[in-house]
Amino acid sequence: MAPPRYTGVMNIDERLEKLVERHEALAQSMELMQIEGDGQRKRIDTLASVVDRHEHEQERFRKAMRAGLLAWLDEGENGQQPS
Repeated sequence: MAPPRYTGVMNIDERLEKLVERHEALAQSMELMQIEGDGQRKRIDTLASVVDRHEHEQERFRKAMRAGLLAWLDEGENGQQPS
């Protein structure tokens, strides 16, 4: 037997059932978005940590380069050929 054709009019039970279905679908969607957001947050934290480490290493490199350049310039001022 074929299901009854939709006439465009829903009774209260049908409307409630549709609302429950929509609510469940929305709740599942929100859960997935939360999980995805948590994963994104973790990746961002990891990237921020890498950036911080690189900034620290870059500053150490700059200081070493400045110290080496100053030593090189001092050699030239003391009458030695800078190497």
